[in-house]
Amino acid sequence: MSKTNWQDPLTSEILSTHVAGLQEMVGKIEDVLNLRLQYKENLKLTELYINEADRCRIYHAPGFRNWATDPPPIVKVNEEVVTEGFKIDYGGGAVIFDLRLDYTDVVTASFAYVTGESETLDTYGLDTYRYEQIQPSGVWVINHNLGRYPSVTVVDSAGTVVIGDITYNSKNQITITFRGAFAGYAYLN
Repeated sequence: MSKTNWQDPLTSEILSTHVAGLQEMVGKIEDVLNLRLQYKENLKLTELYINEADRCRIYHAPGFRNWATDPPPIVKVNEEVVTEGFKIDYGGGAVIFDLRLDYTDVVTASFAYVTGESETLDTYGLDTYRYEQIQPSGVWVINHNLGRYPSVTVVDSAGTVVIGDITYNSKNQITITFRGAFAGYAYLN
């Protein structure tokens, strides 16, 4: 299988033209899937430390990537709206200032971001059922009421995928049997 080379063969530097193309493709996928947006207001951004030269220049919102361009993000420094002297990394969910800020400055942003939920896929009835097993058990009986035989992924409380034997009791119930007892989550699609 052939793959796209994302790096300059002489320097191994990532080629920005490829990254731009990838981001354009992601944008088209978002449009086709009609992905939902969620709005965060005045979220305190965290300094992203790369090296001393970039101290107090890059601030990001961990866990909130893929910012939308519409409505445009609102950036504040010490509760004052700023409209210039920075760039927004929409894909990375970050604000990159042209000049260093002071260590005591507080940067916040209000923005819409892509949640990953799709209005288009929802019309196909592709609901996901999340089951939480609170008490450790080696046998989980799950009443999901999806009306079909779903695919199943199980993770323990640490987020590690766990394999078990799945029995489809009906289109609305499954039983998963494991080698040992543990608590965690089952995701049924």
